[in-house]
Amino acid sequence: MAGGLCCSGEFYLLDTLGTRYLDYMLHHPNQAIAAFDLEVAIQPEKAGARSKDSIQEKLSPEARGGTCGSLTRLRAEREEAAETGRLTEADRLDGEIGFIRGGAPWRRSER
Repeated sequence: MAGGLCCSGEFYLLDTLGTRYLDYMLHHPNQAIAAFDLEVAIQPEKAGARSKDSIQEKLSPEARGGTCGSLTRLRAEREEAAETGRLTEADRLDGEIGFIRGGAPWRRSER
């Protein structure tokens, strides 16, 4: 039985946060729920701890402009370093660019 839960007899699980999540989902089958909503359903006190879309705080226009300016400058420095054969410097700048863009920094050898 793919994706099913089957048992004969009783079994016991420790009362942990994970088992409370599981209990909620088993009692609400086939109902989609966002992770944040599930967390609040199990721990209502979490509702006020953060906003629902707190994963990425919104940047102010000033901060966004500063980031774009930094990326432009770093990209220019990276191109200059690559063109003049300073590959270690180009790799370092690639890492900084990746960090600002929110991605994992990569190295020239990993391309």
